[in-house]
Amino acid sequence: MELRVLHLYHDIMDLYGDKGNMMSLKYRCEKRGIDFIHDTCTLGEEKDYSHYDLIFMGGGPDKEQMILSKDLLKRKEGLKKAIDDGVFFLLICGGYQLFGQYYIGADNQKIQGLSFFDYKTEKSTTNDRCIGNVYLDINLDGESFDVLGFENHGGQTYGNDEKNYFGKVIFG
Repeated sequence: MELRVLHLYHDIMDLYGDKGNMMSLKYRCEKRGIDFIHDTCTLGEEKDYSHYDLIFMGGGPDKEQMILSKDLLKRKEGLKKAIDDGVFFLLICGGYQLFGQYYIGADNQKIQGLSFFDYKTEKSTTNDRCIGNVYLDINLDGESFDVLGFENHGGQTYGNDEKNYFGKVIFG
């Protein structure tokens, strides 16, 4: 068994130590006897996105998101094909923002997203950051699950369709 992971913009979108997340995933796979194949893809490079089991994109400041947004938009067709082919995506922070409609950063610049999902992220109207533990209730196929996590962001994400929400925040 193997897990093929593509880390998009590993050299640009690594604000929160996402390389460490890849190291942890590799370790956990090795402990379970799963071969971990880790590839990277950055500005100007091309990959067959459908070749992977998981595509990961981490977080980065507004400036880095602006730098890579044009490159990311060029990948739209290939990434959409990967989604349609059943590839899983784990998107953190700016990675998540850029797969939505758009992101408006701290300087009020609008960064166009891939528009794969019907949400937008805008800077907080209070300039406060959301930092701390979060507890969510999620429902998958009629079964309820608790999700615990950590958030650290200044933007607020707004969706247009409640059925696409990941879960309901209970605390955080």
